[in-house]
Amino acid sequence: MCPLSPSRGWMRLLASRLILTQNDFAVSMNSTLHNLR
Repeated sequence: MCPLSPSRGWMRLLASRLILTQNDFAVSMNSTLHNLR
């Protein structure tokens, strides 16, 4: 781990967080669509 470049870790964290939120959003959308049917 390089303490001189914390932005890299932040970018990775943000990317993983974004992917997780996108996955959650997709799952919720799928569940709502199934509920509508």
